[in-house]
Amino acid sequence: MAATLVAHCHPDDTLAQAETKLATYQVRRLPVIDDSGAVVGVLSLDDLARVAVQQRGAKRPSVKSREIVDTLASVTERRM
Repeated sequence: MAATLVAHCHPDDTLAQAETKLATYQVRRLPVIDDSGAVVGVLSLDDLARVAVQQRGAKRPSVKSREIVDTLASVTERRM
């Protein structure tokens, strides 16, 4: 049986790293995988949007609203 690669992130990934993966793989959710390969959670584009709103006005936000908009645009692009 062939293994299928699944886009995922790790608990210690930054939000920016996770956002890049969401955009690159054009997905709205990423499973969060620990070092043993077990799923420990799911990170969604909605989660990133909530963080952006909470951190609005912060000097060094983890994620910026504009980046969320760009990621959403990427995720919703037609795939060939």
